[in-house]
Amino acid sequence: AVVSTQSTGEDRFDHRLLNLRSNVAYLIDNLQYYLHVDVLETNFTELINKLNATQDFEQIRKAHRFFLGEILAWSFVSNELNSATRLIDTVISLGFQTARMFEEDPDEIQITKLESNYNFLVAHMLKMLESSASRQHNSFMNQLLLRIDYNGFFTQVRAQKLEKKR
Repeated sequence: AVVSTQSTGEDRFDHRLLNLRSNVAYLIDNLQYYLHVDVLETNFTELINKLNATQDFEQIRKAHRFFLGEILAWSFVSNELNSATRLIDTVISLGFQTARMFEEDPDEIQITKLESNYNFLVAHMLKMLESSASRQHNSFMNQLLLRIDYNGFFTQVRAQKLEKKR
């Protein structure tokens, strides 16, 4: 377990692991919120508006096909965005790995490795989103980037790390 007993008998939480859990949960929460609100809700509302505005079956079929296409694209299921899908899978996998650490008694090396994976993952995700959003002018990439880095915190941390390397 994460709780360990010191020689004084007091319980001690590994604050690094708790912080990592919080950070991973933040990423997963924002991905889930993006998919639910920005992708499904927005596109479903547009579909319903189009359905209510027409009685023509072909227009309904066209609206539904457009809805499905948007859902696939915005949720990174389409083939062009395969790297984004793999990245999201990696985020979820990191969430499971972090959760498993609470069932085990992790050592310093395991926690450091998970922290490094998380830092790399966030940097890679931001770089990919920024690159795709600027290159393809994808509003959904911009929206996800805004969800994850709304106050510029991750961008600032990444800039500081790059500055330290110089």
